Amino acid sequence: AWSIATLRQEPPGLYEEISKLSVSRIAEFQPQALANICWATATLRKENDALIRHAALVAAKHMDAGVHFRPHEYSTIAWSMVLAQAREEHLFHRIAACTIRR
Repeated sequence: AWSIATLRQEPPGLYEEISKLSVSRIAEFQPQALANICWATATLRKENDALIRHAALVAAKHMDAGVHFRPHEYSTIAWSMVLAQAREEHLFHRIAACTIRR
């Protein structure tokens, strides 16, 4: 998904397939992969509530479990949620708490 968004060339159906596969395995994604899939979804202006919602839940769970996120991963995920108009308040609160602790 990242390369599709970077190149701004999308073969028909490829993003949808990537999204479908990502939702089913998103619990396995580490912070960089979560940030990348969120960024790609937002950059491509995809309306994919399932992917964004699942990514937000997984990111929040990772943060609760103490998984290390780099500063740009927090900002990329937050930016992506805003651009996708995802109202994931629980995630924004966790991002704020994690960045304040740093």
